[in-house]
Amino acid sequence: IRNELDFAGIVLKDSKDGTTWEVKL
Repeated sequence: IRNELDFAGIVLKDSKDGTTWEVKL
């Protein structure tokens, strides 16, 4: 799924608070 999200322009970052989502512009 991570590869599909990255292909869609979405980056998953694991942080201490949890998972954060960032959109590639």
